[in-house]
Amino acid sequence: MEPMSSLQRVDDAAGLLAPHLSRYIYELSDDKKGQVREIRLRCGKPLAVNLTDKDLFFQQDGSLSSICTLKSVVVTKEDVSECFKKLCGYSVYSHQNEIASGFLTVKNGHRAGICGTAVIENGKVVGLRDISSLNIRVAREIFGAADEIMNRIMTNKTSSVLICGAPASGKTTVLRDLARQLSLRNTRVAVVDERGELAATYCGQAGNNLGPRCDVLDGYPKGKGMMIAIKCLAPDVIICDEIGTEEEANAIHTGLNCGVCVIASAHAYDSTELYHKKQIMRLIALGAFEYIVFLKNVGTPGRVQEVIKAGEIIAQGSRSHLYRNNLFGGRDIYVPQAY
Repeated sequence: MEPMSSLQRVDDAAGLLAPHLSRYIYELSDDKKGQVREIRLRCGKPLAVNLTDKDLFFQQDGSLSSICTLKSVVVTKEDVSECFKKLCGYSVYSHQNEIASGFLTVKNGHRAGICGTAVIENGKVVGLRDISSLNIRVAREIFGAADEIMNRIMTNKTSSVLICGAPASGKTTVLRDLARQLSLRNTRVAVVDERGELAATYCGQAGNNLGPRCDVLDGYPKGKGMMIAIKCLAPDVIICDEIGTEEEANAIHTGLNCGVCVIASAHAYDSTELYHKKQIMRLIALGAFEYIVFLKNVGTPGRVQEVIKAGEIIAQGSRSHLYRNNLFGGRDIYVPQAY
């Protein structure tokens, strides 16, 4: 399968919209189209796109404006409904679990955030009704996105790394390129792709190029997928996105004991925010990660803000077992003692 260019990926995502809306994206100049990160539909509001780091609204003449005007292209309830059905492949029932989690991942790895009215049963969200807005994040495959990380900490051996950054900082794009580059250098890679964003698997075939030595566990919960990979696939490294639960932490700890490296991502702007994440801090204290990489919040995916050895993260916060700081409003923040 030939890789899609960044422009083709934007057009592919735009195809999820009703034709009278998608044409505005198709007709963008290549320069602007190449900057599209997200497409947003809100009932009764203008059709919007995010270009790198700013939201703009389509006008009826095809131009983009930073403000809403009387000539803005307004999205109707029917437009949102039609897009939602396309995202579900016209089979809403078969995607109920994803919908209840607030997102859908579609062919080629695009991910749509869903807003609506929650359907609650026994205190849990079991579905959504009256869909009011959709945010389609365009999947991007950028060869070389992980070059800086590979050159700085993967030159001589594969290391366990935690990739941290703000939403839309490029964590998933970097993980995808790390899988490809490590696979190309004779490393067995297992990708646990719970949300279908890393490999973009469709009918058993990965839509993204993850290299020749990569096995993909598509749709598996990360904790279960990591355990299966460790037991059955003999990987050198396991790659997964957005860790944070206790089950995932336990699976990573098991992999550590089996000599398997883990490369994962987490939402954290900096080390201060990382201290809030109890399960991740426990893993760092246990030696699950050798390096913590913080990405810059805007710009080209893979731009590194800071690389910190895991021991230094612990040392910075282990002056006391419970770290108190007015910055956190006096709440207790879990920080393991240095090992």
